[in-house]
Amino acid sequence: MELRQRNLSISTSRAMVEMWRERISSEDTHFRELAALPGSRQRNGLPIENHSDSIFASIEANSICGVRSPPGSGKTMILPELLYGWAEKHTRGGWQGSPQAVVIVFPTQYGCMKIKESLLDFRGHDYSTLVLRTGVDKDDLFYKGRTKFQIVTYGMMWQWLVKSGPDTYYNLFEQNCAFLLDEFSGKAAGGDPQELAADPQTMEIARLLAGFVLANSRTHRLLVTGASLDQDLMNVVLPGANFLSFTERMFPLERCIIAPRKPDEILTLCAQLICITIESDTGNILVFLPGIDDILRVDKLVKQKLGGRAHGIDIVRLHSHLLGEGETDQDYAETSSAPDSRKLYLSSLIAARGVTLPDITYVFIHPYQRTTFLHQSGLEALGEERISAELCANMAGRGGRTAPAWVVYLFEFNDAAEALMKIEDKRRKQTPFHPRESVRSPLPSVHIRNQSTTRTSAPLRVPLVRAPPSLEVPAPQHATLILAPPSRLPYVEGTMRQLQERRFPNIYWLRTPGPLELDTQLRTNLAPKQRVMALWRTTVLPAIMEMCEKYKYTGVMVVEDTVLLAPDVFYSHIAREIQQSQARAGVWGYGKKWENGWSGSKGLFMTPDWCEEIDAMLENTNFEQYEHFDIWLMHLQRQQKARGFVCFSEFAGYGHRLSMSTGAHGVQIFGGCHLPQSPHEIRPLSSVERDRYIFRYSPAGIKDWVQRCTAELNRTPKREDVVQSILHLELPEADKYTQIGLYILPRSAGLSDQEADMHVPLPSSVDTDFRRPPEPRSVDHMGADLQKIWEVHMARQERSKEEFPELPRSVLPRYAVQLANWKYEAPTYAVRNFPESRLPLQPEWQHFAQLCRDGGMEAEGLDLAVFLSQGPWVFDVRRVAPKWIDRVLGLDGQRRSDQERDEDVQHSLLVIYSRILPDLKNFLAAVDKHEQTRRWLGNTEDAGEYQQELHIPRARLWRAHELLKRCRRHDAYSMPSSQPPSERNKRLVAKLAIACPEWVAYADEDACGERKWFAAATRVRGQALKETNDSLPSEDGKVLQILVVQPRIQPHVSKSDANMPHMTAKFWFPLPSASTEAVKTLVIVSDSSLDNPGFIYGLQREASLIQPTSVRLLWIAMCPGAGAKELARAWTKAPRCHYGLTVVNLNDCVEGTRYEFTDQNKEDLQELVRLADRHCTVRSDLFINHADFYPKLHPKYKVLVPSYTRAAKAANATVHDGFQSLHDIKLRDSMHFAPESTLEVVKMYISAVRLMLDLQPTRDVQQHADARMAAAPDIISSDEESESSDSQEHWRPECPPELRESAETVRQHLLEKFHQWNIDNKEKKSVPDCLLLEGQTLLPSRMPAELDEEDKRFHEKKKLRVFVCDTPRCKQIVRFSSKLTEYKRAECEFAGSFSDHSWRDLPAALRQEAWEKRFIDATWHCHHLCLAEVTLSEEQNKKRNDRIRRHQELLEEQAEACKRRRLVYSSAASSACPASGKGGKAGNKGRAPASSSAARSAYPASNKGAEAASLKRSWADMEGGQSKGTKKGGSTTPRPTSWPWTR
Repeated sequence: MELRQRNLSISTSRAMVEMWRERISSEDTHFRELAALPGSRQRNGLPIENHSDSIFASIEANSICGVRSPPGSGKTMILPELLYGWAEKHTRGGWQGSPQAVVIVFPTQYGCMKIKESLLDFRGHDYSTLVLRTGVDKDDLFYKGRTKFQIVTYGMMWQWLVKSGPDTYYNLFEQNCAFLLDEFSGKAAGGDPQELAADPQTMEIARLLAGFVLANSRTHRLLVTGASLDQDLMNVVLPGANFLSFTERMFPLERCIIAPRKPDEILTLCAQLICITIESDTGNILVFLPGIDDILRVDKLVKQKLGGRAHGIDIVRLHSHLLGEGETDQDYAETSSAPDSRKLYLSSLIAARGVTLPDITYVFIHPYQRTTFLHQSGLEALGEERISAELCANMAGRGGRTAPAWVVYLFEFNDAAEALMKIEDKRRKQTPFHPRESVRSPLPSVHIRNQSTTRTSAPLRVPLVRAPPSLEVPAPQHATLILAPPSRLPYVEGTMRQLQERRFPNIYWLRTPGPLELDTQLRTNLAPKQRVMALWRTTVLPAIMEMCEKYKYTGVMVVEDTVLLAPDVFYSHIAREIQQSQARAGVWGYGKKWENGWSGSKGLFMTPDWCEEIDAMLENTNFEQYEHFDIWLMHLQRQQKARGFVCFSEFAGYGHRLSMSTGAHGVQIFGGCHLPQSPHEIRPLSSVERDRYIFRYSPAGIKDWVQRCTAELNRTPKREDVVQSILHLELPEADKYTQIGLYILPRSAGLSDQEADMHVPLPSSVDTDFRRPPEPRSVDHMGADLQKIWEVHMARQERSKEEFPELPRSVLPRYAVQLANWKYEAPTYAVRNFPESRLPLQPEWQHFAQLCRDGGMEAEGLDLAVFLSQGPWVFDVRRVAPKWIDRVLGLDGQRRSDQERDEDVQHSLLVIYSRILPDLKNFLAAVDKHEQTRRWLGNTEDAGEYQQELHIPRARLWRAHELLKRCRRHDAYSMPSSQPPSERNKRLVAKLAIACPEWVAYADEDACGERKWFAAATRVRGQALKETNDSLPSEDGKVLQILVVQPRIQPHVSKSDANMPHMTAKFWFPLPSASTEAVKTLVIVSDSSLDNPGFIYGLQREASLIQPTSVRLLWIAMCPGAGAKELARAWTKAPRCHYGLTVVNLNDCVEGTRYEFTDQNKEDLQELVRLADRHCTVRSDLFINHADFYPKLHPKYKVLVPSYTRAAKAANATVHDGFQSLHDIKLRDSMHFAPESTLEVVKMYISAVRLMLDLQPTRDVQQHADARMAAAPDIISSDEESESSDSQEHWRPECPPELRESAETVRQHLLEKFHQWNIDNKEKKSVPDCLLLEGQTLLPSRMPAELDEEDKRFHEKKKLRVFVCDTPRCKQIVRFSSKLTEYKRAECEFAGSFSDHSWRDLPAALRQEAWEKRFIDATWHCHHLCLAEVTLSEEQNKKRNDRIRRHQELLEEQAEACKRRRLVYSSAASSACPASGKGGKAGNKGRAPASSSAARSAYPASNKGAEAASLKRSWADMEGGQSKGTKKGGSTTPRPTSWPWTR
């Protein structure tokens, strides 16, 4: 009965699909059915229980195991019990002889609670055996000997493994013997090439547990599981783990794609499908949508379309914005509707995991999710991200749990993985006893048959000559297929003759459609690179599979019409290599082959099984991604997706031909020729023999055509040469061979020329294959896991490598670590020794809280830090709760005008926002009361009932409230400051500007008074900023600054911003103006060389770290594919600046196959240089990437780059090329830099900026440039540029600078003082280099201009020196490393360094005077925050150790010489003196100290002075001086000045 109902439901659902097709226009909508996911529900139990024995055996045999199983299969319930069963059977007894517990780790807190409920209710476990540890609510207690399962979150496990003490770490493994990591799934395939393979923190937990389990394999086990667990990811993260995969689920899932051809119509189509489903079928419906606004819109559309019929439907909206205090997401999902009514669930991600909704029969999935990521500006942005494959599988898994269901994807995607799994299941059912042999051994040992022994079911074939006995090899029954349209038939005849001579069996001609014919059939215009791949999809692969099934072939040799076998190569050679490799497919004929790759598939071997798999992958490949078939195969091979495909020896190339691109372009393209050397050749062919061999199998007329092309080009023609000589070939009549299919030449009797021996029709899915909408794309960003990456990285820095095994780069890539370093390193080290470092906040908010504590606003700082960290918040507190604001500021009952009140509120906004979380209940009550008043007054809109849902996210506010409680537990809470709100607000603004430099915006004001704001290299817009023209007057020589609070990146771009993103903010606060001399501004305009968010963010961060001149990167414009003309247009949108850098790489000179630098390109380049100069008041340079960066481009590109560079220099532009970084940077394709080279790319472009700063003009010229900047004419911002006057003055950096003041007088004065100082020294010092160099000039001003009161950097005693960092807003105080600092003496002397090291040998007594007289640059920066080198850096320490080592070697050599001389002298003295007597004893006593001195010299002490003194004494003893250790009465007779044996 149950099976009958299930089949009835499925048939009804299929009728629903037909209903969808009928009611929805196919012109606007794309339909495609996908492979179904079968169900195998058992009468009593869960699907995974069928495999309990195999899983238990794997746990017994392996320390680490992985299990992949679909959602709802019961893995979370059954696997913990299997682990505990292993513990009962195999582990050593714990307390009271009972086994240890099993830890179940799940991502979410709610999921952990549901697991506990399921183990209690459905599996019958006792309450006392379960422990829940989520870190939020009151946790259960662990009972020794009673607890079986501990259920924790990944966050809690991370705390135990990494952040807790050794006792917690020990107890974790002492109390538990097995660990189950649930939802351990990769999240790749999200569409973003920079997306990480998996969550790094989760992978790190797995590696830490695996390290302990492998070391204790007898007593502990680790099991990971997930619905989308990837075996490749398992092999990388947990090498050696056993992997099991099961596909059974409770009920079957039918799947299909119904996607609009216009992406902006997804919600409309979704509402239409919902209404059709409600009208035509029963059951509950679940719809996954990105966010609350999409949920409300679909709700409204469905109600409008259904009209009165909507009253019988209970629409349940599931989103975190709709929850109240203490209410969890899934609780609301499961209890918010009536139990008996039909339900339509409109849900965000909250129902994607851990929720079982009743009777779901239809699931609709939107392609995007709303998530927070890090934008290229450094700001956290809320945007739409394409859902990952893992998340999509979990969403689909909400259906099929209690009944069969349909899953409808509202977007096109690649479903090749499921299609391949369905193929494997089909083969397993067909061959139940040997499933692998039919796949991996497609080549049975069958002898080659000629025509006389072929089966009668196959048609007559070309007669074959039997191969010589020496070439006979056992081989399967193969066929040979020549691919060509009728227009290439002359090539086919020569190729067929060649194949017959080389003993190829069963030769067919597969008549393929020509270029124009294919375009007509597919109703589209194909590019040449897409044409061959489309032929394989529509014709070649179906023909191979059908002919192998019809004629029982086990493999097919597929060749192009111009294939050219190498001399002495026979079919048997290829067949022997195929048999030896046991390959399922491979290439043996190449257009070109090199060590790491190949191109041109001229000869292929394929089995029908492999063709079926490739056909499934092609069917799931979007037409927009089609490329040359050989390139596609090579990419699959590199990604290890072309299973069983190998590269055989180079047996064949191709002959002279006319390229297939002729039909597309209307021009003749020479196709080239390639003849590889035969592996059996005794000697290489001569040129005459080679030409004779090539033209032997070419059509008649090819030889004459090649000769005419040679005469036309005055050289040997090459591939892709455009030729005018017409190729005349004898083509068949137009009415012959009209059918697409297999032909046998010569024609068989009884068949007409129009009939094929085997017709190959177009696949039924051809309409959908080539008219699919594009796949959803993700926005460009730097990732959503950088904070986790930073936590993992910092944990690695604090622990040893043995304790922390290395993660693979696919999980923790180097470029992601570098991005996290740019974002979080400075604030992390700023709070490292402060209590704020323990707060569960991001590093920048920890830093903000620490700054507020130092400023006496601890309470306000912590409250505001927690509030802002959970943003961005879109509501304006002034509009939603005005009465509450009056109570907070104490304005109740005061008689003030509205203007005065608004000013007070504006000047206290940050204080107001800081009070929301501590007073959340009263705030929400005031919001509700104000909303009721507004509605009562009639000020409501049609969607007024949803206003609060959109703008007041209550659930997020309550979560932030709970986070504030946790933060107060970590840190002692103090009362708010008693200062006035406006004064506290000013101090909060100052601290916020330091903690969030991306929020500081700078003004650019033109001559007409129009003011533009820029922050984080991005334009800032918004209605609130327009008020600055009135409230912030301009100041001469000053740059206005404001703090924009919580700016938001807008998804839409504008042409006025060169199609770059911009940000907006609801309110701002003024900051003190900055001098134009203090900070220099920079603008970068680039083509796609910077087409990576990490590059842009890295340039922004590195520019801010340039010292001693601070550089402010105002704006970056990145224009993909832009040439000089487009980049010049982008400069018209740029703000004025001091320095400019333009990255241009000849995009206008390279178009398709054309590589040419025309006069128009030269004019565009000159205009680009001119416009960049107009915007840059100091200097503007060009950056033309070196041609060797792009080795895959045409060789003509290397000729174009020098010509382009010379033209740029002729236009008076300074050009950089990045040659120094040539070998450090990798490419992601032929023209773009790879993300893993982020640091190297940023350093390359920043080096050009540093060069511009080093070559900047003198102070006087700079002042003139700044004056020009203030009085510069308005820059044209429209697309139409005006003609510039020839008389307009252009300042160039090459102008001769005015001479600086000579430093000769100061140098002479300091030199005299040095000599006086040196007279009193016991050890004379050499003259410092800076005092010997003549011709120096004084600095324009003292650097730094003044010193802090606590600064004692010029103190003569090193240990008493105190440095105060010269970086603005830093002022870090640094002392000698062994005095009151966190650094040890062995690490460095001072945690920082001077910017200029040229005067380091200047005595300390002269340094302060030299600084005061502008002779030296004494600017000093700290290492703690500004990342300057330490005084004793690694390089300096290495040099010091080298000097010490050389000095010790010298001492050892001298000591050895002393030892040899002493021995010689002792032997001579013993022969001259008696062996005994007073004099002899005295002499021995006098020499004894010399011996000890020599010993001390041989083993020098660490003190250099002691070593020198020891060496001095030993030489004095040997030369006759009295030793320091000579006793009274000892011999003092001087030794002879010359030795007796030297006379």
